[in-house]
Amino acid sequence: MLAQLGEVGPEQSLLDPDTLALMKQPALDSASLGTPAAGPRMALGLFDESRGGHRIVGHGGDTDFFHSHMQLYPDDRTGVFVTLNSAGRGAADTLELRQSLLEGFADRYFPAADTAPRQATSTAASHAAQAEGSYESARSPFSTFLTAMGLLGQTRVTARADGTVLIEPGPMSPYPAVYREIEPWVWQEVGGQRIVTMRTAGDRVEALGFESAFTLLRAAPARDAGIVLPVLLSSAAVLIVGLLAWPIGAIVRRRYRLPAPPRIGRVARVLTRIAAAAALLALGGWAVAVLTIVGLQDVPEPLIRVLQGAQWVAVLGVLPATVALVASVRHRSGPIRILGSVFVLLSLVGLGWFAQAFGLLSLDVSY
Repeated sequence: MLAQLGEVGPEQSLLDPDTLALMKQPALDSASLGTPAAGPRMALGLFDESRGGHRIVGHGGDTDFFHSHMQLYPDDRTGVFVTLNSAGRGAADTLELRQSLLEGFADRYFPAADTAPRQATSTAASHAAQAEGSYESARSPFSTFLTAMGLLGQTRVTARADGTVLIEPGPMSPYPAVYREIEPWVWQEVGGQRIVTMRTAGDRVEALGFESAFTLLRAAPARDAGIVLPVLLSSAAVLIVGLLAWPIGAIVRRRYRLPAPPRIGRVARVLTRIAAAAALLALGGWAVAVLTIVGLQDVPEPLIRVLQGAQWVAVLGVLPATVALVASVRHRSGPIRILGSVFVLLSLVGLGWFAQAFGLLSLDVSY
């Protein structure tokens, strides 16, 4: 921090004063960023974290156990560094502690000269309506099986009757936050100082910018957690029930000497059950693989290949499931069996759609 603030002698300094100053200047301007340039911007390795009218640049970082943040006040010859060597009990404990310390330091020793809230714009209501929707972090993989991580932690923007927007969770926070438009497409947290900017495409917002280096992209319907998760969970539930019904049904028929199911379509039904088991195996396996990688552990390539194979078996299972359904209808197997076949087919289609949308059918094992 002393070196960055220019507080060391020439013999100790690693960089020229002009280079140090350049590192603290925004790397991009409005010509390349558009509206997001009105919010915090990233410098060369440092983030604009200004507060209360004072210029602040900083950078934070996390591993599984260490959580640190540094802030520099270039115009005030001040630096602050905080580091923690455990994650705490809650998922956001270290983030809240660091923010409380750094924001409390800034507000106490470098308070804002003007604390009056800025007035909302006349375009707030219409812009809020255009911003409604689900968003996912741009800092995510989009070309490998880890693209499924985009389902975790999506942000929802909701327009409110007073022209403000509710962002859940708020940027860099585990809690919801309300924002008011103070300039066209520039929003300030109500009761706070955080700024969110919006980038538009046509008549809707396509991205939210906040905290210098972070962007939220509007999630396509095929990636919207509000749509994907219900399809995913209901499909998995149907397949689980279907697989459990197979041995239970056999036991009940044997016990009460009920007639066996028709032989027509038996092979298709067996292949459908294999596909259903493969789909559930793949779904559970991908979840374990993603959580393992998020925990900074490697997943063996053979295991990824097994999951890819199971995923393809599940997708191809749509064919025998269709044959089984047609056979049940043609031979009037009864409404319960026909309805069950319909649900199983729809579930395999739903999981196949999920696999295609989130890169689980790719033969690539990199991540």
